[in-house]
Parts: sequence; C-alpha cells; structure tokens
Amino acid sequence: MTIYKLHYRQAPGCVLRVILIAGLLAVAGLAAAASPQVLGENPEHRLLRPPIEPPSPPNRGTYRVKAVYMVPSNRSIQPGAERMLQSYIVRMQAWFREEMARLGYGPKSFIYETESSILIPRINLVRVEQPDTAFQGPYQERWNKILAAVAAAGFTLWNPRELVLIVSETQIQNPDGSFLYGTEDSTFFGGSAAEFSGIGLVTGETLARFNETFLTDDQPYAGRIIPAIGPFPLVQSISFPAFEETTLSSTSSSAMGGALHELGHGLGLWHDFRNDTNFNGNLMGNGFRGSRGILFPKTYPNDDMRLSSGSALQLNYNRFFNNGKSFTDNTPPQVAIQAQNQAVIVNGQCGIEFSAVDTESSLAGALLIKDGHVVADEPLSGNPVTARLATYDYRPGEISEWLIEAFDTQGNRGRSTAVSLACPEGANRAPHPFVAVSKRQLRVREKVTLSAMSSLDPDGDASQMAVEWDLNGDGKFDTPPSSIKTFTKAYRKPGVYRIVARLTDEQGDAATSIPIGIRVGKVKTGTGINALKTKGR
Repeated sequence: MTIYKLHYRQAPGCVLRVILIAGLLAVAGLAAAASPQVLGENPEHRLLRPPIEPPSPPNRGTYRVKAVYMVPSNRSIQPGAERMLQSYIVRMQAWFREEMARLGYGPKSFIYETESSILIPRINLVRVEQPDTAFQGPYQERWNKILAAVAAAGFTLWNPRELVLIVSETQIQNPDGSFLYGTEDSTFFGGSAAEFSGIGLVTGETLARFNETFLTDDQPYAGRIIPAIGPFPLVQSISFPAFEETTLSSTSSSAMGGALHELGHGLGLWHDFRNDTNFNGNLMGNGFRGSRGILFPKTYPNDDMRLSSGSALQLNYNRFFNNGKSFTDNTPPQVAIQAQNQAVIVNGQCGIEFSAVDTESSLAGALLIKDGHVVADEPLSGNPVTARLATYDYRPGEISEWLIEAFDTQGNRGRSTAVSLACPEGANRAPHPFVAVSKRQLRVREKVTLSAMSSLDPDGDASQMAVEWDLNGDGKFDTPPSSIKTFTKAYRKPGVYRIVARLTDEQGDAATSIPIGIRVGKVKTGTGINALKTKGR
C-alpha cells in the first residue's frame, strides 16, 4: 500500500512540495517492546469541560483520533504537556464541528480516544530507548526514525480506523537560537494518510507553544527563553520562519494551526490556497496560522482559520467524521482523465474532463488537483459520472501536473493517473475572486461587511469587474451585478449562512469564490464557536 505524504513548511507563494512515501507500513510495524501508558500528568483534568455535543460513549466509536507523546530517553516531560494536549484536542474537535455546520453539513467532527469512563482525551505516553540526537537527519529519515521508535515502544501505527497525532520531544536548539540542521528544518512536522488511517506529526517545540498564556502575548518572542523549547534565547526569523511574524502570540497561533493542518493531512486533505492569505484563510493553506482569531476574535479580528469547500466536502463523507455509521464498501472509485493530451479553456477557466465509476456505492464528490493543491471541487451524484472540473488558477502555457480525486458516500477515495498539461495561451482569463467578511460570528440585525476588493482580473481592469453576492449559499445570487466591490448585510434570522461572490470581467468571463460560512444569532455559553474556549472546573 502506498502512503501519500503531503508535507508543508514553506512561506506563502513558494512552490509546494508533495512527497510520496511508500513502505512506511513496514517501518511502523516493528515488534512491540512495551505497552504505552496514559501520561497521567493532569489527574484532575483541569481547564477542560465536555464539548458542546458529547461524543459517542468512550469505547463505542470505531474511527477515532489518538494522541501520542513520544519522549526520548534523555528528555523529560514538558510541564503541563497532558493538559495542553487535552485542551487542544477538545478545542479543535469543536472547531471542526462548527466549521462543518457553517458550510451546511451539520455539526460533524472526529471523536477522540478517552480515558476510561470519562470524556477526557487520553494522552498516550511513549518513552523510547533512544536519545533525542538519534532522531536527527534528512526529513524523510527523521520521519521514519520517529515512527519506528514509537512502534518499537509498543504503540502500533497505521491501524485501520485510527488517526494518530504524534508529538515528538526531539527538537534540539542551537546557541544561535536556531534548531539543529538549520532554519528550514528548525521545526519538524508532517502528515500522511493511508486508506483508513493516518498520522499527524509535530515536534515538542510546537507543543510548548500551545501554552494558553503565549497565545495572547503580543510582545516580541525574540530574546525570550522558553525552557520547554530549548535553553537559548529565541531569535527573530531564525528560531521560527519570518512568515510566522514577530510575537509570541503569532508563533503560538502558527503552532496551534500547524498541528491541525498536519492532522488534516492525516485525514487525507490536500492543500487548498483559494481565498487564502497568511493568518487568514484555509486550514489547509496558509490560513492555519490565524487560529488565534477563532479563539479570541475580538483581540485578533483580522485573523481567521476556516475550512475550504473542498476540505468540507471531503470530510462530509470521511469515516472519521461519520462515526457510528455502518460501512460496507471498501472499494475506491475508479477515476480517469478523458483527454490526457490537453486542457481546455471555457469561459476563461482551464479544466479537464474526467469519468468516475464506483462499483459498490454512489459517487459523492470530486476534487481537481493542480500541482499538489485543490483548485476546484464539485459534489457528484449518480454512477457512473462524466464531468468537467475547471479553475481560474492557471498560467497560460505553463505545464502543471493535474489529477482528479473522487470519493463515494462511504468515504472511499480514488485518484486518476496524474498528467502533465499546459493551458492554452491566447484566451481571456476569468477573474480571480477573493472574498473577505468583517466577521463570521454576529448577532441578528448586526451588520456584516462583505468585500471583493482584493479580487483580480489577470487580463483587464479590476475596477470594471462586476460582483454579485449569494447571501445564503442557495446558488442564487441575491444582488444585481455591480462594480462596487463591497456590500453590507444584516441578517434577520439566526442560523448559518454561506456567502459566495461571482466576479465577471469586461469580456463576460466569470468565476465564483469558494463559500465563507458565518453564524448569526446570540450564541449561548457552550455552543458554537464559544465552545472552543475551555474553562476550569
């Protein structure tokens, strides 16, 4: 079985690297030497309360997230490690639930492994016999070493129905503030998915930045010594990449979102940079760094972390988000690109035709993947299906690698063979829509400002583009075309709404933005986005 590893550690705008790693099953399948234990550092379970909707009873779930804290022989457990991880898992479960609801799929999320008879995340402590220096080296080698050590210590990986978040206490800080092997490898993280299992992996310095006090500390991190990270002062743009900005809060926010980003890869999610910017955008793009904006929206109103439409569509059928459902089919759809020698431009968007068939279940959706990230998504119904997916995200004459991923109603994923194609030159290109909202959590009759000001027309005058707004996600545009790129709306009824913009250029070519989900109504304590904040009890 091939395991697809999607690793992301680059600044906005850089070329995405997609690394395919095969054979990790053999690495992770070493004989067990000992059994992992519960970390047990937080016996009173402070700072936690049950999620807004309690998950299934502890041992009932079949698809679960498990947490592993790996500690080398020469390292100690970070102070507060268990509490920080438990709080993080509860918050992120609630975040997924809210994002899925805002995009129209209902409050879906994963469930996690719990401690005995209580709804508290279990944190599995895995002590390994090697020192931290044994886990250094090139990226793939380090990944393999960590997974092999976890397996050898008694925790089996790649079990079907298990998604594992690993925190590896293996970071080593240099006197200049960097980490061993330089800035590019200063922190180690990655995510990988198999058919019905996955792994998200981060190092101990990421966990150290989960500290609640760091998340709202707007002082520069430069010069700070954080013992859980290392013994030396942190150095701006050396300890952490420059695109994580300058404060302890900003780099803490990046760490929290980054861990969830890697867990997203463990769920099989691709990168998605549509409608995305640094600290404001998609979990699977650069927007993961804006996680502080969902926890403290009044303090960080310009930051936000969202699910993209492609991620939400896939998660709606992902087995980890449908716990308790009966699955009878493990056969993935068969997918093929129809014309493998050309991409075709229609209405200013470049796309390819494909066919998909599922022998056991009904088709549910498809993603268009270009150079390793999602550029279009579409729900599917029926079986078989022949369809076309197209995107405004292309450069004429530039060769890209394209593929189609389709999934069925039972969460099976199938991919076409990747093809290298260039979009033809000479045709007018459709606008590049970019939509922002002033807030995503508001009350009835409270005004929200929608903006398409950052949308681009690659072949014309952006000021002449016309925008229409779909204010409730029903596919019908509620406003007439206008060159004014902002619109103010007040909703009269509580609920969740999807906001979509359609941009049309002077040539008549149009492109539609991916939806942004908002919630309207007075949110009671313990519901909606407020559930992301945990309190002591």
